[in-house]
Amino acid sequence: MTVTNKSRRRVEQIALREPDGIERDSDAFGYDGLAPGRQRTFTVAGGAGVCTYEISVLFEEKDEDCCSDPLPIGQQNLCDDPRIIIHD
Repeated sequence: MTVTNKSRRRVEQIALREPDGIERDSDAFGYDGLAPGRQRTFTVAGGAGVCTYEISVLFEEKDEDCCSDPLPIGQQNLCDDPRIIIHD
């Protein structure tokens, strides 16, 4: 899967949830997050045989210690289109 950050804020984490409720958090961004305008490709650990995920994003918050609340960005079949594009 490839994640592209087209927003104006740094993405701290992508959370993927299978339709049956199993959550898979990405740590693929490490300590640097995913800066605006950047892209990262990675494999969903334990995701073999699963295509559709509910996707949410945690953004960096300047005024707080860490991150926003998880913001849902939709449901996507990553087998058909393995690209996630994050917008404001």
